[in-house]
Amino acid sequence: MEPSGGGPRHAAPGEAGRGRGRWAGAAPRPRTGARSGTVPFRAESAPEHRARRDLRAVGDPGRAPEPEVYRPPQEPQPPRVAPPRPPTRAGTWVRGLTGSLAHGLVVLAVFLIGVQIWAGQVGWEGPGIGTISAHVIGGLLAVGLQAFADRRRDRAGGIAVVAVPVVVLGTVWLWWWL
Repeated sequence: MEPSGGGPRHAAPGEAGRGRGRWAGAAPRPRTGARSGTVPFRAESAPEHRARRDLRAVGDPGRAPEPEVYRPPQEPQPPRVAPPRPPTRAGTWVRGLTGSLAHGLVVLAVFLIGVQIWAGQVGWEGPGIGTISAHVIGGLLAVGLQAFADRRRDRAGGIAVVAVPVVVLGTVWLWWWL
């Protein structure tokens, strides 16, 4: 195929600039010392893993083994869990009630500590270290159970919601009415 300017489309080496093609009028490209037909910076022989593959049939027992491909280890997938249900109005109300009971017991323990300090200054006996310790331990236990119940909406959270009033009312009943 001849371009519109006449002459061959690709000129022979040393004849550049004679046609009206893309490189018309350009000087011939300088040679870099490489042999004709080679790619610069390429190894003379291909490494073994890039050698031409044996093109035998798939089921042929003499077939070369496939090269190993690196596959990163897969992380175990977490088990699928049903999405959590939104909290109901009754559940929110119950958790609010038990939270108030738990924090009320903590306030009562702090109040008893203050009374013990005041009684010691005046010279009275006060509630005693056993009563104060029981209220502090009961308050911390109730607040811990309430925090657990607020974060869990399953059976364990329900058990914690039931345990909070048991701890609070048990502490008050044991140390105030018994």
